[in-house]
Amino acid sequence: MKTTESKVILTAAHLRSLTIDLLTAEAGKAADIEKDSKTATERHKSAFPETGKLLAVIGEKLEEMKLKQAVARNTSLSAYWEFLTKSKPNPHALSCSVAFDCFVKGGLITEADYDLCSAQCLEIAASITNKVGGDLTHKAIAEAANHLHLRGHTAAKKLKEILEGLKGPKKMDEAKAIELIQEVLAHGHHTALLAVVTAEMTYIKDEDKAKEFHIGLKDAADAIENNMTEGDKPERRFDDDKITSWYHALHTPQVQVLTAKT
Repeated sequence: MKTTESKVILTAAHLRSLTIDLLTAEAGKAADIEKDSKTATERHKSAFPETGKLLAVIGEKLEEMKLKQAVARNTSLSAYWEFLTKSKPNPHALSCSVAFDCFVKGGLITEADYDLCSAQCLEIAASITNKVGGDLTHKAIAEAANHLHLRGHTAAKKLKEILEGLKGPKKMDEAKAIELIQEVLAHGHHTALLAVVTAEMTYIKDEDKAKEFHIGLKDAADAIENNMTEGDKPERRFDDDKITSWYHALHTPQVQVLTAKT
């Protein structure tokens, strides 16, 4: 493990040596930081890369457990994290885990490089990874890895330039977009969809787009509040007490887990 002036950063090798029970304990600590974020904003932000590394290692354990048929094959990393911690993974930490998988496990930078990178740089690097479809041989990945290694004072700016320079996917019409979103929802991946939307809004600069996002999400929340039962005397399906309880009560997601041991 690596010691800094204020904290100890666990290495991936150390994390991989832990049992799933001990990893669950580490995940719980990370989740506690998330819950305390309102009173410790900077600590919260600085924890994204550490939690991302932890997510990456837990993802490895999850794949091993799938091979042993210890968990359902369709269990996502987000759902498994929620099962372990009783809270959803932070979308910024999930982005950092993508960066760890691509650049560290891909052998493009060292784990020490990763530990010294800012969360912002790692998240932009993750977006580059997603943009090129995870192709580690892509020129943009090599350029991003160089900036993550050098960590110059303009690294974030240079990474954004790489991201903006990538050609986007073929333009999609609204009907096709709706079809794909409905397919995502039909397969129960609403939490993944919301995580992507949240990450997108974090760095949005266009005021009109920000307004559309904000109003659209408010309309979605209102729709849930006004969701009515069927019948002659319709009532609100989710009353105020129920909705309030969602913000306070912890719950266990529907993940089929046969054993918590590996």
